[in-house]
Amino acid sequence: MRRRLGSFQFVGLLNVPLAVPVLDLPPMHGVMIFGLAVGLFFAIPLFTVIFSRLVFESPMPDAMLPSLLILIAPFAVGFSAYAVTIGQVDLFVQSLFTLSLFILCVLLGRLRQPLVCCPFRVSWWAVSFPLAATSIAALRFAAADSSAVADIIALALLALATTIIAALMIRTLAGIARGELRALSS
Repeated sequence: MRRRLGSFQFVGLLNVPLAVPVLDLPPMHGVMIFGLAVGLFFAIPLFTVIFSRLVFESPMPDAMLPSLLILIAPFAVGFSAYAVTIGQVDLFVQSLFTLSLFILCVLLGRLRQPLVCCPFRVSWWAVSFPLAATSIAALRFAAADSSAVADIIALALLALATTIIAALMIRTLAGIARGELRALSS
C-alpha cells in the first residue's frame, strides 16, 4: 500500500525558517526560503479543502469543533516564518497576520457552542497550538509596528492563549486525578 502525503505535512515546512536561525548552522537562507515557499503554497489548498467541507458538507460533530482552530496556524506560523526569513514586516506579511486575526475572530465565536454542549476531551488541546502561534505572531508584529493597537492586540492574544492553555492543563490534570483519562481520550 502506498502512503499518500497530505498537505498538513507540507504546511509543517513553515517551521523550518523558524528553526534554522536557532540551530546556529552556517547560513541556510535557501533552505529557509524553500520551507517558506512550500509551506505557504500548500496552506492555501489545505484551507480551501477544509473550508469547502465546512460550507458544503454536513456539519462537523461538536466534539470536533475545537480542531477548527488549526485553520489559523498556517497563516500565523507563515507570518513568523516570513518575517524571520525576510527580516522585515512588509505588506504581504501584514496580510498574513490580519488574515490569521480574522479567522481567529470568526472561529472563537464558534467555539462557545462546544463549551456548553460537549464534555471536555483531550481533543480540546487542538486549540493550544494555533492560539500560541497567533500570539507569537502578534508579539512579532507589535515589535515591528510601534502602535498602541498592535501592543493591545499582542497582550490580549498572549493573555487569551495563556489562560486557555492553563485551563486545559488544569482540566486535564483534574481528569487524570479522577481517573477519567480513558474517557477524556475517547
